[in-house]
Amino acid sequence: MHIVNTLVPVFLLIGLGFVLRKSDFLSGDLVGGINKLVYWIGLPALLFIEVATAAYDLGRATGPFIVMVAAFLVCVTVAYIAAAVLKIGGRCVGAFVQGTFHGNTVYVGLPVLTYSLAELPGVDDQQTIQIAVLVLAMIIPIYSVGSVVVLLAGQNKLDRYVPLRVGRQLITHPFIIACAAGVLWALTGLELPWAIQRAFNSTSQMALPLALIATGATITGRKSGIFSHAAIWSSVIKIVIGPLVGFIIGRAMGLDAGQMHVALILLAVPAAVSTLVLADQLESDSNMAADIIVISSVLSIGSLAAVIAIA
Repeated sequence: MHIVNTLVPVFLLIGLGFVLRKSDFLSGDLVGGINKLVYWIGLPALLFIEVATAAYDLGRATGPFIVMVAAFLVCVTVAYIAAAVLKIGGRCVGAFVQGTFHGNTVYVGLPVLTYSLAELPGVDDQQTIQIAVLVLAMIIPIYSVGSVVVLLAGQNKLDRYVPLRVGRQLITHPFIIACAAGVLWALTGLELPWAIQRAFNSTSQMALPLALIATGATITGRKSGIFSHAAIWSSVIKIVIGPLVGFIIGRAMGLDAGQMHVALILLAVPAAVSTLVLADQLESDSNMAADIIVISSVLSIGSLAAVIAIA
């Protein structure tokens, strides 16, 4: 019942976004506006307030972060081996590899984590969410840099301008900016005025449901029902190998229930919607990126259910 109570609200909201867009209840412009609102305002407000007011137990956040970095490295390695075996070349390689590690940790991961903690015995909800946000603050830059590098490497564009492209990606990423601002505020030792806290909390409360609706609305653009084998394999690496590696390493490190829950949920989420934007901007295979998002979103129902069942 815990799995149902956690995942049904998440995928109902994603499905609602899908239906609203398919029926033209939400226009393309409106979906774009919602995405901008969530991406630039709602989720950054959530990340900022959680980081700025967190009790900085970096020791407990370090374990899940190490697990996620290890899974990231394994997935990239497996992806390049799979690309060679499947004979994936040219501009497709970057999109293929990116899809195996760059997960929808904020749009989907945070809502699933938040809902799942409601019925998880022996775990402090607020502390676990703060650990998750601290992990996100550390892993999002790695995913961003990794995506830019593999997308450019796939087209043999790793030149002297790569640091500039990576730097631009980092300093303009609203989630990274929000986390950095939260850390800076926390370092001042000052408390946020109560009125400001309430404003951020109110803004952040709308972020999670809107993020899920926006996710569903964003993946409706695909017309064909045929998916490439490469997109399927990329999704399988993302959804199966990533969480499996995380589970093995987390067990070996002796992570507690809360730490393991954070790491595995953030690894079991589907490919991020932003991977499509990055693939398009960096002239990689955006069609494959879109396929990976759709396939991994469907497969993640199983991976997230398995992770929640383990908890």
